Amino acid sequence: MMKRLNALAPDFSANLQKLLDWSSVADASVQATVDEIIQAIRDEGDVALLRYTAKFDRLDLPTADALAFTREEIDASAARTSPELLAALTQAAARIRAYAEHQKMASWQFT
Repeated sequence: MMKRLNALAPDFSANLQKLLDWSSVADASVQATVDEIIQAIRDEGDVALLRYTAKFDRLDLPTADALAFTREEIDASAARTSPELLAALTQAAARIRAYAEHQKMASWQFT
């Protein structure tokens, strides 16, 4: 659930700082798992990618190429999707790209 802050509340600054303090929500075990997955994919390539796809997505694929969609599949899906949903997906993709670019910076905070 999203927490709402009232800028006029007397404890606004303290509550805002609490939300901005990444260390209070970061889970070292989650980060360790992420690091392990990234390293495995760097070391093993597609073999690890397919293993984690099977584990987390429950999708057994013969090759990593099976993860890609053809232009025809993409176009057919787009044709079946409402303009409103396509606009929302386009906006979400732009936000994800922008956030990913900012993740490369030293800080995770992005506004």
